[in-house]
Amino acid sequence: MPATWYLIANGSTARLFTMERGEGRLTLVREFDHPESRLSRKELKRDRPGLFCQRGGRPGTFVGATDAKRHESEVFARQLAEELALELLPHTLDRLVLVAPAGFSAILSGLLPPVLRKRIAKVIRKDYTKSPEKVCTQLLRRTGPVPALGAG
Repeated sequence: MPATWYLIANGSTARLFTMERGEGRLTLVREFDHPESRLSRKELKRDRPGLFCQRGGRPGTFVGATDAKRHESEVFARQLAEELALELLPHTLDRLVLVAPAGFSAILSGLLPPVLRKRIAKVIRKDYTKSPEKVCTQLLRRTGPVPALGAG
């Protein structure tokens, strides 16, 4: 039976759940972790403050430094997108609900393969990663029903 899949994530951790139609409770499928994203900026390899680039005598442009924390979130999002493709594509995927802070959900949805991106039925811009499964189920019920694909 097709299910709704829920990815509850932030820049350093994620949990993938499924909820069968009519069942009403989340079932944990897999957990993902990226401890590098939790390191302080001091602990992460620092990038140089920025570069002034000049090519062929043209006026240069300033290229800003890459924020190490953001970079690690992007690395995790890329790894998560690849793992989700491996995990979800073999299954009958009805709908995917992304539950993640706004910045991370935007990065992640942009990195998902098109076949998975089309299955996103809802994006909830919240961080529920520290909430137990029972609490997540209650919080997700409060956000309302997951719309049918194409209804949105």
